[in-house]
Amino acid sequence: MTEILFRDANEGDVEAIALIEALSFKTPWTQEMVLSEMKEPISHFTVAEQGGVVIGYFGYLHILDELHILNVAVAPDFRGRGIG
Repeated sequence: MTEILFRDANEGDVEAIALIEALSFKTPWTQEMVLSEMKEPISHFTVAEQGGVVIGYFGYLHILDELHILNVAVAPDFRGRGIG
């Protein structure tokens, strides 16, 4: 099994994040929503990647000494493995 890498998300990850959103939530964020939130200075996104493929992500707001989780999701084929 290939190692899972966690890294900061970038604009190139927006499509994968939006796809995982669509597979995970009843009212998913669109690509435009994800990209817009990524551009906010207090917003941060981290992706889980395996073999060069984004398999999960989480987004959060960092405000002073607080962290507010926006969303956490893992692609259906990778759930139940402790990635989230």
